[in-house]
Amino acid sequence: MEEYCDIVLSQQGREKLVVKGYLMVKDKNRDDLYYWNCEKKVLFKCKGRASTILIDGRHKLRSDNDHNHAPEASRAPVAIANSILKDTARSTTNKPSQIIQSTQSNVSENIKPYLPSYEAQRKKIKRARITHHHTEPNSIDDLNIPDNLKKTLSDQIFLIKESVIGEDKILVFSTVNNVQKLSQSMFWIVDGTFKTVPTIFTQLYTIHAQVGFGDNSRVLPLVYVLMTSKREQCYNQMYQVIMKMQHFLLI
Repeated sequence: MEEYCDIVLSQQGREKLVVKGYLMVKDKNRDDLYYWNCEKKVLFKCKGRASTILIDGRHKLRSDNDHNHAPEASRAPVAIANSILKDTARSTTNKPSQIIQSTQSNVSENIKPYLPSYEAQRKKIKRARITHHHTEPNSIDDLNIPDNLKKTLSDQIFLIKESVIGEDKILVFSTVNNVQKLSQSMFWIVDGTFKTVPTIFTQLYTIHAQVGFGDNSRVLPLVYVLMTSKREQCYNQMYQVIMKMQHFLLI
């Protein structure tokens, strides 16, 4: 009977193979043929080994031998759960609570006590997303914003306009709710930041406005605009975008 083995990632991002309840680390490979050692090779002087062949992205077990220790019943399932948790964090914009709940729903009850604490899982999600940052482009022509970064964590559209004005470019970030709050405010406060923007842009222009009323009101940033220059045409285009969106919401 053919047996395929799962791959999980360690805390350091190193691939481990799950073979009959044991975790194995890669020794070497020759094309699609892989050789694995028991992760306890040094600690327990274990001589457990396995070999697999990679077929359509999956590892088919070719051979394995005995270990000098018993498998830890919870170790492989916990490693698989952690790997799924981090993969989901990197590939979705779901809230941490949703990711944790989804991951735990696929784990048997006798394994759940061995999972990391709720707070530890939140930290794993945060680290996975931080390390999954896309490479900063070297020029505007190289700029390609992934779809998941065009939305907020609550799945609202965040990149509301991407405009080219001659050789310049502006990216306007906001949400429908933010633009509504902007239209309701008695005043706007604008500011430009030049030192903390990506190198291909000249400034991050922000629009703050009053949110709430009376003692509960606060001034919050509601619109963020990345600009490649400080030319008048860029500012005009930015305000046209915001005004058109406000007009649309008032219809």
